[in-house]
Amino acid sequence: MGIGDKIKALRKKAGIKNQEKLAELVGVARQTVCLWERNIFTPDLGNMEKLAEVLGTTVPYLSGQSDNPHGIPFGQTPVSEEKSHDIQYIILSPTARNSGIIERKVANKIIRYEVNEERVKLIKNILDQAWDKIERVSSET
Repeated sequence: MGIGDKIKALRKKAGIKNQEKLAELVGVARQTVCLWERNIFTPDLGNMEKLAEVLGTTVPYLSGQSDNPHGIPFGQTPVSEEKSHDIQYIILSPTARNSGIIERKVANKIIRYEVNEERVKLIKNILDQAWDKIERVSSET
């Protein structure tokens, strides 16, 4: 399902009857929404954030980087500040601003943060080292 298909389906699910109303809520022309929904153009990050907020979803879901449409909407604070090592998954999604979104599930709560380019590199380095260690241990057994 392309981003346009997701926008159209979420618009209808949200009870926004037409492209004109969605355009008004996002702050763009109706023709722009039409082009998005037809998968001719892709919204930029700023509009993607507005769409996610209006449609009650997340930027990673709209952009195809997550299958979960019900994460915490972009820009909101985390559901929990709980520090736990019971992390079930981590998604590091690059964005158009050379930053990224890190999403993790802890104790059945999804926590999302926007991180800058420096943090993205640091996290990738840590994850690469962890995978190298996992592969070494796996090959030894």
